[in-house]
Amino acid sequence: MQTEMLTIDQWHQRFLQQASWTAQTRRYLLEKAEIKVTDRILEVGCGTGAILGELAKHHGLSFGIDRAHQYIDYCQKLRIKPHVATADAYRLPFHEYTFDLVFCHYFLLWTELPEKIVAEIRRVLKPGGKLLVFAEPDYGGRIDHPPALEALGKAQIGSLKEQGANPFMGRKLAGLISAFPEFEHTEIGIMGYQAGLRQDPAFWESEWQILAHDLDGILAPAEIEKLRQIDQSARQTGSRVLFVPTFFLYTELKKG
Repeated sequence: MQTEMLTIDQWHQRFLQQASWTAQTRRYLLEKAEIKVTDRILEVGCGTGAILGELAKHHGLSFGIDRAHQYIDYCQKLRIKPHVATADAYRLPFHEYTFDLVFCHYFLLWTELPEKIVAEIRRVLKPGGKLLVFAEPDYGGRIDHPPALEALGKAQIGSLKEQGANPFMGRKLAGLISAFPEFEHTEIGIMGYQAGLRQDPAFWESEWQILAHDLDGILAPAEIEKLRQIDQSARQTGSRVLFVPTFFLYTELKKG
């Protein structure tokens, strides 16, 4: 099996797919935030602009930062409306009290010190500003069916750890935000499970392209291929279940 990583165009499609998974939760949180057209909005870890570009069409003045310059270049290539820049989330290049709303999406699990990220977000938020965490997965609660595919979930946890990610970030959100008493009106939840019985073959191929790359060196090639075939068969029959608990968060910085 080929294990080359995706091209930047394929990554953008991947990020769009992830955005589709969280669209319902995102709408709920954005409505709760009651964004005004004059609000200044920041996405930390904006990637290729999959969400930022969408948000900028309907809400306020938007900015995005990402450490990966190739993602920022891609945003600029697409002429995404928001202002985007290569920057470090541990040292946001903005003054205190700059933004009315800051959000992130599948981001904190990739940070070594998420508490420092939250401290930086707290610094650049205006009093009364909102922090929205649209999606942070928790692979420790992953459900795979048929049972033969449980090995896939365990191997992915190992792969994420090797890549420097925290596969249990979702369950840690509550403790993370509670360490900052400046935030109030906090709401944390888990997205529900919704899936078609038979998924798009192109998406399935891209999913396995990433899995094959991630599991290279963790599982033998023959074992990866065996799991791939079991997964393919289960999807074809409509019996495949894959659920990773994915947490979201809404909170506000105190005005006083």
